[in-house]
Amino acid sequence: MEEVTDLLREAGASDALVTVVQHETDRRNSARSEVQKWVESWDVTDAEEMPPVSGGHFFDALWNGNLAKAWKRADGNNRAILRECGLKPITA
Repeated sequence: MEEVTDLLREAGASDALVTVVQHETDRRNSARSEVQKWVESWDVTDAEEMPPVSGGHFFDALWNGNLAKAWKRADGNNRAILRECGLKPITA
């Protein structure tokens, strides 16, 4: 998983997304599922080779590090994961 998270960081993923992807939980982790789909379908070893990344509103907000939007778009399961990761919504 470390290799994957390094690739995500190089491609521009936020620390928040990397934290959620690395988080071990019994809950359905949709961010990790999206990343696993890419890993299984792409032969990518360089961030510059990665196609554009998008996985829905919650994932996109996490990718960009927009925690307020991620919380707004998260379902109950993803909110629990955000809480477990210590990622609180940032509001102005």
